Amino acid sequence: MPNQVRSCESISPSPIRALDKEIDTTTLTPISVLPADVLIEIISIVSYPQGDSPRHDYDKQLHTMAQVCSTWASIILQTPCLWSLVHFDDGGTGWVTALRRSQSCRIAVECLVGSWKSPEPFWSTIKTQSNRWASLVITAPDGSRWIEFAGVCAPLLEELRIYMSGEQLDIDRANFPNLSAISLTNVGLQDWTSGLLSGLRYLHLRVHLGHRRREFTQRFLPIIDERWPSGLVVRSVIGVTLSRSLRGLSLFTLPATIA
Repeated sequence: MPNQVRSCESISPSPIRALDKEIDTTTLTPISVLPADVLIEIISIVSYPQGDSPRHDYDKQLHTMAQVCSTWASIILQTPCLWSLVHFDDGGTGWVTALRRSQSCRIAVECLVGSWKSPEPFWSTIKTQSNRWASLVITAPDGSRWIEFAGVCAPLLEELRIYMSGEQLDIDRANFPNLSAISLTNVGLQDWTSGLLSGLRYLHLRVHLGHRRREFTQRFLPIIDERWPSGLVVRSVIGVTLSRSLRGLSLFTLPATIA
């Protein structure tokens, strides 16, 4: 996720100074006497999920840390960037709180869906906040019944990761001008020539469905060869790995399972 999502550098200093004035230094422990901006950074680093840490417990960690003292509670509840991770999973409601408390901050949206639960209420709501998306991650066994990007405009979106089951998405590049990283697993695009590939720094594609591999490679690889004719092709005994330099900043990777 982009660092800007949880960074508090963009917050106006006025609210932070106001929080500082609320601190009664005669009744607090040394750590609580730290300036509000320092406490915010400490809380952000400690509570934010790292690597594969569970996302669904993030809001619970914030609530736990808010119990340290009234000063910490005030800072946590009044700092929108601490709530910039909006995570949905089956039956969870923490995303509602995060969406409200993040106010106008950029948000990292994560949606983890089981086969028994429809995320339509979540998706319908989160689409109305697409102007705040910094990253979007969707994991769903079948998103065809609810996910669609028609009319969605996300001018700040930098990263898009989708893991589904053989879906075809229609994404208009004009609505995602800052998109620089795409990762798709078992997902195709209805129009690979729509310009979505232009401006990317990272592109990762993976197909597990054997019956779709040939169709996928026949449709997609010619476009890659046309756009990056000087790319390096490395063939291995277990499949094909393609490395393409995208604007000289990163690599395009097609895993061996695609062969």
